[in-house]
Amino acid sequence: MVATELRRGQDDAFVVRTDELDLQAVLPRLAYSQETDEEFVRRFPSSESAPAIYERFADAAPALLAQAAAHVRPSWEDRLVVLHGLLATARVEWLLGGSTALAVRGVEIVPRDIDFTVEDHEATVRALDHLLVEPPLESHGQWIADWFGRAWLGMRIEWAAGTRPDLDDHEWTSDIGPEAVRRAETIEWRGLEFRVPPLDLQMAVTRERGLHDRVAAIEALGRRRSR
Repeated sequence: MVATELRRGQDDAFVVRTDELDLQAVLPRLAYSQETDEEFVRRFPSSESAPAIYERFADAAPALLAQAAAHVRPSWEDRLVVLHGLLATARVEWLLGGSTALAVRGVEIVPRDIDFTVEDHEATVRALDHLLVEPPLESHGQWIADWFGRAWLGMRIEWAAGTRPDLDDHEWTSDIGPEAVRRAETIEWRGLEFRVPPLDLQMAVTRERGLHDRVAAIEALGRRRSR
């Protein structure tokens, strides 16, 4: 059982309550802070748009959490086609990332969300405004990008806008930093073109995160291609 609530005050708080332990486990990964045994909260600066966005969130929350907990396989292929159309219509230039970037290459993986990076935050919000399930958050220099956005299109859509220029200057590998953008490759999938990070950077990030099953899937793709 999943229940939600919007609390308005000095900020806008999206509240999720559930007694299902596997759903509780994914909420912190979605940046919801646990405040009681069954209550998780994510706060946003107060805005006039929050009630409308919250209504979409409330409708989406059960399915969103079920997908995040791997209870349900999202139909990522169809959702990615729709997203491509929305961003193309708005003339937004974007870089597909994460598991979906691997999937369009042919890696045998089922993405639980669609991640991308973009420079034009405002154009992205205009293109996806009707799908937002959280108010976009400005990082004020506290994150890897200037803005974070989350939408729902039958599966979770997340983007980082205005990525920091120093992402390549750390001990960990970045597959969305300046080098990834400079070396981005164009992949054709279902007759559509997608810009994706270079595979070696995605492999390095995957290894560093300890995602062993994903590493094996990438390696399997390489073996298939070498035959």
